[in-house]
Amino acid sequence: MWKELTLNSSTDDTQYRVWDYPIREQYGHILIAINDSNPVADAPEGFRMVNEHIDGDFAFIHDSSEIKYEISRDCNLTEVGEVFAEKPYAVAVQQGSHLQDDLSKA
Repeated sequence: MWKELTLNSSTDDTQYRVWDYPIREQYGHILIAINDSNPVADAPEGFRMVNEHIDGDFAFIHDSSEIKYEISRDCNLTEVGEVFAEKPYAVAVQQGSHLQDDLSKA
């Protein structure tokens, strides 16, 4: 919308640099689809919904580390497909913590 407003204004179009961001547009469409499908409120509800749908007609897309953890605790769950949109994690400790060296080597 902002692109059309900018380009359709009375000022000279050459003053503006306007790009299309297909990735943002794609994620916008994904968000609309998620919101239209009644998303779960939190992770525990998501895992509960998976377990309640014995017929297998419910899939829960969530953080891969947490899914792997839940799979290790609940043999009724399984992970399908490859990890996507992976984000790096960081671990915070107090400055000077004895854990810092061990975690840095892990």
